[in-house]
Amino acid sequence: TRYIDNKKALLFGPFAGFSPKFLKTGSNLDLIGSVKPNNVLTMLAAGVKEMGLTKYLIQQVMLSHEKRMEELREF
Repeated sequence: TRYIDNKKALLFGPFAGFSPKFLKTGSNLDLIGSVKPNNVLTMLAAGVKEMGLTKYLIQQVMLSHEKRMEELREF
């Protein structure tokens, strides 16, 4: 969230991204390692509750490099 002209605004770029790494130099297993018995239902519920966003992020992650560049040019 950012503030623009003293108004709270949520900003998005030309395409969304997702990585299981928590840090730039993290491991691809970071996300899997964060799932614990006490939070798995909460994590699944969030994904289901925001199904539109979940589907969008999956679609964006599956784009080829060429398609991402095409979307960037259109943006």
